[in-house]
Amino acid sequence: MARVVRHAVARGDARVRLSRCARRLCSAIMSARPIEERAALEVEWERGTRSRYHNVWLRDHCQCAECINETTRQRQVCSASIPEDLVVASAS
Repeated sequence: MARVVRHAVARGDARVRLSRCARRLCSAIMSARPIEERAALEVEWERGTRSRYHNVWLRDHCQCAECINETTRQRQVCSASIPEDLVVASAS
């Protein structure tokens, strides 16, 4: 979905109405910092909005090659196996 949204925005397609979530996908990250005793990450977007992501949610939605099979796009990590006490090591 992100590719479709970015492509439509890049083309300036006026017929595409973007949801608030989709607009965030097209927005650049200005800063990211650990919050809530490093149990979550707060992202500030170039539009001035902020989003908070819990560490378990971030780990569960990771799209790297170790977590997602690149051919089948199937998850390689079981959500139930993610420890609840994850902390942000760093954010940049």
